[in-house]
Amino acid sequence: MLKMRIQYLLEMKSNQEHRNLTMDDLSEATGLSRSALYKMNSDSNYNPSKEVMEKLVVYFQCTLDDLFDRTIRVTFDLRTAFPAEKDLSAKVISLLAASNDVTFLRRLWLRYENQSESGILERVRGGEKAFIFFLELGFLREGMKAFRRLLEDKIASQLFKKMDAGSKKAFESLKKESDDKNSLYAFLIDIRNDVVFHYQLKAYAQALHTIKQEKGDLVVGQTFAETRFLVADDIRSEIMRTSINFDIDAEHEKMERLKVAANNLMIFSNGFSFAYLKHQGVI
Repeated sequence: MLKMRIQYLLEMKSNQEHRNLTMDDLSEATGLSRSALYKMNSDSNYNPSKEVMEKLVVYFQCTLDDLFDRTIRVTFDLRTAFPAEKDLSAKVISLLAASNDVTFLRRLWLRYENQSESGILERVRGGEKAFIFFLELGFLREGMKAFRRLLEDKIASQLFKKMDAGSKKAFESLKKESDDKNSLYAFLIDIRNDVVFHYQLKAYAQALHTIKQEKGDLVVGQTFAETRFLVADDIRSEIMRTSINFDIDAEHEKMERLKVAANNLMIFSNGFSFAYLKHQGVI
């Protein structure tokens, strides 16, 4: 039997509900012991009963198939996967970088989250949580910009069709949110000069010509909603970044949509990168 992915599903549910759910919360909600939950999450030989599986399906609102880990880890040649002479290479790397940063910051955000009754904005206005939140907002803006560049690419448009169902669903949602007339993207555009980091596509393209590291590493599959893309350090070090003070008011409804968009960016990035690497012949 395949190993189950309880911890991942908890993280996804935490993202969706914007609160830090733990094994204790899952145990309390389902009546399952923590020891049994940890064993399901780590032991591929553990065979849970039908009753246990049904409780998890109800709690996570997923299918039985969704409960199991089908992660694939691949190591590939960076120069083959991202040839410097191809325009699409820099576009994909900028998407992966933004998605990876959004993922990292969402995890930090949930780590600092509390169970208070105050709204999202009130919870992020002070201390490290504010810094993390606004960093994430900046990275999400860059990720949406990278997504829009892919929409205009002929090769990428063919790869969209080869993604898995979950990635296609995330793609459709991002497509709606990235429309010029859409209030969410307009909101992100309005803060263009106030986000913390700016990724320059030309900088990525130039860095591809100076890759020193030969191997790249990518974790894809259902266990990772994000794409954990460990790109050559010399590519990242070449990217120009600008730090600016950030302070903005926004409605709670937009904060909720931003949270959903960040989650969809991670899911789409995972599915698209897998389709891209298959297209490049490295997996």
